[in-house]
Amino acid sequence: MSKIDTKTGVEQARYRTAAAPSNPSRTSVNQYGDVAVSSRDPGSIIKIMALKQKCIDSNNNGMIDTSTGPNDIRPWGADECVVWSQTFPSPGYSYGPRPTAWEGVAQDPVTCETPTPRLWGGWMDNQNNAHFVRLDGDTGVQLDEVIRPNWFGSGYGPYGGAVNSAGDLYAVGLETTLIHIDAETLVLDDIQVPADLASYGFAIDKNGDIWVGHCFGEGVSTYSFANNQWTTIPNAGGTRVNGVQADRNGNVWGAGSDPCRLVQID
Repeated sequence: MSKIDTKTGVEQARYRTAAAPSNPSRTSVNQYGDVAVSSRDPGSIIKIMALKQKCIDSNNNGMIDTSTGPNDIRPWGADECVVWSQTFPSPGYSYGPRPTAWEGVAQDPVTCETPTPRLWGGWMDNQNNAHFVRLDGDTGVQLDEVIRPNWFGSGYGPYGGAVNSAGDLYAVGLETTLIHIDAETLVLDDIQVPADLASYGFAIDKNGDIWVGHCFGEGVSTYSFANNQWTTIPNAGGTRVNGVQADRNGNVWGAGSDPCRLVQID
């Protein structure tokens, strides 16, 4: 996992994500800049602190031992900015954790304290049960689990996920399934998708609406909760919009791979 200064493009640190090669894939950054990294096989999620002063001096030597650049990769367990790791019994690469999404938290108006965000993740067992888990942001301990039987996602477990301003999780399967989990009640609902939706990249914009990049076929699709309606924007310059993200200025960005390109949608 690389930490890159976005103003200079310089790689500031590089971290191991597990004790052995583990197929790291999805990431999520919380409002403090800390990152969660999900690895697919063997399945795990780790947390890396953004600020050195918030890392943990676990060997009590009076300093924080952590990576200082791409050629300084510490052994697993020796980098003190990797503060926790949570493993999952996913049976292989196709089943391992992919959806990774921090909730947003607000300051308590009485105590003036801002709690550490919790983290959503998702994986699948070999009985096609999708497991959606919410972890304690400080420790990685599993707090909640919601199971969706008969997950259908072209042979893969939950593929991507995002959280809205209420902390609800939305998660999508490869080409097919879309679910919503209420942050308070933990009730899971399916959201109907168009028959031709080949879902891959996934994001939620500032209005709480869904954006999905297509794995096959041209386009990016969006779902408006106000209108309860899907709309597909066909002119995305090609197929496979793999990663999707929305910014606060009303743009949606997509990383296309066939051909390789950057997609921008107003």
